[in-house]
Amino acid sequence: MPDWLIQIIIAVTMQVVAYALTPKPKQRNTSTVQEVQVPTAEAGKPIPVVFGYGLQLQTVNILWSGEKYTSEQQVKV
Repeated sequence: MPDWLIQIIIAVTMQVVAYALTPKPKQRNTSTVQEVQVPTAEAGKPIPVVFGYGLQLQTVNILWSGEKYTSEQQVKV
């Protein structure tokens, strides 16, 4: 048997063993409906400052919603 064929057989066997030994993901329970937090627009509500990664804000205060555009106007003085 040629050496390259033995190497291919070993590589395929190792791939099958690695696939068999990988941990399976846990199934999520999707039968429950979670409460949806709707963004609000309240005057005087403090704006949170987020430091770091992976932090999610539970309540969001909408400051602006819509198209952002600028327009120029010429005024005679």
